[in-house]
Amino acid sequence: MKEVFEKVYGVIKTPEYVFKELVHRVPAPFYKPDFNVDEDLKENFRQLQTNGITVLDRIIDAEYLELIREEFDAVIENQKGSNPDSYHSIEPFLKGVCLLDLALERRILGLVAQYFRKPFGLSRTDALRLLPTTAGPHGSFQWHHDTRGKQLHAMILLTDVGADGQAMRYLNGSHRKVYSYHRGRQKPLFNKDVSELKIKNISYLVGRAGSVALFDSNGLHAGHRNNSYTRDSLTFCFATWRHFFPVKVRRGAFDKLSREQQGVLLYNPKLTII
Repeated sequence: MKEVFEKVYGVIKTPEYVFKELVHRVPAPFYKPDFNVDEDLKENFRQLQTNGITVLDRIIDAEYLELIREEFDAVIENQKGSNPDSYHSIEPFLKGVCLLDLALERRILGLVAQYFRKPFGLSRTDALRLLPTTAGPHGSFQWHHDTRGKQLHAMILLTDVGADGQAMRYLNGSHRKVYSYHRGRQKPLFNKDVSELKIKNISYLVGRAGSVALFDSNGLHAGHRNNSYTRDSLTFCFATWRHFFPVKVRRGAFDKLSREQQGVLLYNPKLTII
């Protein structure tokens, strides 16, 4: 009975859902961004628009990366994740200042601002350690999209990830499609859709520690688990409307940010400054 109700409700809600999706993607006509795209990242922006994903190769220098990793280790200590053989925290900004600075890195924000072309905020934060495992696909490790309209995720690799590692996969160009409310909740998710496509349409998030991937989470993407080696990553999500989750920052760290960076945090109505 529950499945029948969900299917009927999904069909009824679809026109409203699609309308919201389309409105969500429209830029604000008089928006003047606080952050600009650096000249050397113009090709990355083109890739982001065309494919829905781009990778900035190791934009964090080695010395700063060590400080970030120390803070990351403190954040996830004893934080067992819901996924098998993982550690996970949604409050990465309470152990220092490095991770907050990284989330609001100006090159990242420049690409986000140009992509949205409307005011935006930091909507969600994740620190994740994936240990080697033989676990099969489940949850976000299946092909899916995030059903939250036009959002950008910045995923930062804190360890090297090769083609043999636990690399995220992304279906190029799928970010432009408007998926119905019901279609995004069918089981299994989009595994069959992707398996019918040629492999050349898929990007793999591989790179050296310090690399950053920006991707539109409306596009189809999937995690990948295997028994290779540990993957540490941070994911910072940006949204323009509705889909905000609680984010906590310390007052001392907040006060050291620029006015523009503070604005990205304050745009989230669920921000808590401790």
